[in-house]
Amino acid sequence: MDEEKLNMCIEKLYTYRPAYYTIGSIRQYITGQSSLVKKHFKDKMDETKIIEEVNTNYGTICVKSQIPDYSSTNSIIYEALENTEHDLDDLKQKHEDMPTESNSKLVVSTTAIKNNEDVISKASKYLDELDKLVDNCVVYDTESMNDKTINVIKQIAARKLLAKELYCDCRKYLIYYNRMKEQFIKMSTLGDFARNYCYKGVHLGWNSDFNNILFSRYVDNYLISLDESQNSNKYGQYKLECRRLMSKYKKFTILVTLDDFDYTKDT
Repeated sequence: MDEEKLNMCIEKLYTYRPAYYTIGSIRQYITGQSSLVKKHFKDKMDETKIIEEVNTNYGTICVKSQIPDYSSTNSIIYEALENTEHDLDDLKQKHEDMPTESNSKLVVSTTAIKNNEDVISKASKYLDELDKLVDNCVVYDTESMNDKTINVIKQIAARKLLAKELYCDCRKYLIYYNRMKEQFIKMSTLGDFARNYCYKGVHLGWNSDFNNILFSRYVDNYLISLDESQNSNKYGQYKLECRRLMSKYKKFTILVTLDDFDYTKDT
């Protein structure tokens, strides 16, 4: 019965992978490292603000410039620590002196799903819809926009609408992926089930993993522990300084929503 549940989850991954792949492609187009959208609005990404808010026949597209939620770069972490009066050299040394930990790590390979012809074909059909969605997109109140900006908005709106249509299927992929891992962990650690398993090309297994904690994570843990022992707010002060420096050095990213929702986030 447990193995049937595991296999069912794997089969569902094949069903919902095209939506997951397509939304990933859309996210890369809009906010990826070499995104044409980011390049187009780059000169306006100088502070936290709304860059464009435009009504289309697909809904309201809002383009915002903001400080990213993810971790700061090492250079900003170093400067933030020094600005909040922490001994950077001492923290670096403590981090380097940490013993390497050996842990069993769950490894999942879904390469067979990525390379499956039916999955690729269905994802391609989704992406083929984009040209039609772009052609049918109408941007209202364009007096203040040049032709290039209007075209960028159409490209964004078409992709956001497609992401909206595929959002539920994409979320289902993630749900079944996590269920698959949870089911395998339970079966392979609490019973006599195999430590390595393969079904329909999807491999799950355990490997030894030797990793040192990242410096950014070490700093977070260190300061949180310090606050707990000293009843202080050093971690909060440090994170605020990181955000201040991100703003100072204009380390902004772009957020694009359709009707106030980002259908490419958490997918």
